[in-house]
Amino acid sequence: MTEAEWLASQDIGAMLEATEPSQRQLRLIAAAAARLVWCFLQQEESRRAIELSERAADGGVGYRELDLASGAAESVFQRLLGVDEEGFLATSASIASYASNPDLTKQSVGEDVLLLLEDVLEEGPELAAALLRDIVGNHFRPFRLAPAWRTPLVLSLARAAYEERLQPEGELTTARLGVLADALEEAGCNDADLLAHLRSPGPHVRGCRAIDALLGKESSG
Repeated sequence: MTEAEWLASQDIGAMLEATEPSQRQLRLIAAAAARLVWCFLQQEESRRAIELSERAADGGVGYRELDLASGAAESVFQRLLGVDEEGFLATSASIASYASNPDLTKQSVGEDVLLLLEDVLEEGPELAAALLRDIVGNHFRPFRLAPAWRTPLVLSLARAAYEERLQPEGELTTARLGVLADALEEAGCNDADLLAHLRSPGPHVRGCRAIDALLGKESSG
């Protein structure tokens, strides 16, 4: 897959094959996808599973607790089968269950989460691809940060953008990211791709490659 194809693609399988997301990135991609169908997640078990999955991505939840939460979300999905005539509630519940699976793989995220998202939302393929690009980043042109750019102000703004998301959507606020881009420029940042990404309309979610790079969060392995 070429860079132009990566930037334009909505083929989730091909995009995942073209890159190597870390376990953390896979978990945040899956959780962000589940956030997109939050309005269809009527049971607390489903919502709790997503929240725990996000915490697990940062090491705040262990395997056992996440496995139990995923199992509870799976039970919700099973109860909805045959009851939900339109299928939106059941499919969304299944996304929550799969997204909180403690043993995520590229295949499971692609087939069990992102492809199911396309069954619920009309713009699902476009949004799924956008989530991948936001979290994995453009692997043809990775961000290269100079240590001098990571000033106390820049790091403070990056942490605030990461932690203080819109709820329940889970998206980062574009206003905060715009202020962060301005602070980076003032610190001497000349990475046009990094600045453009922060100033783009998004979607930007937890795991956004630009924020992760600034905060030094794990992005491989």
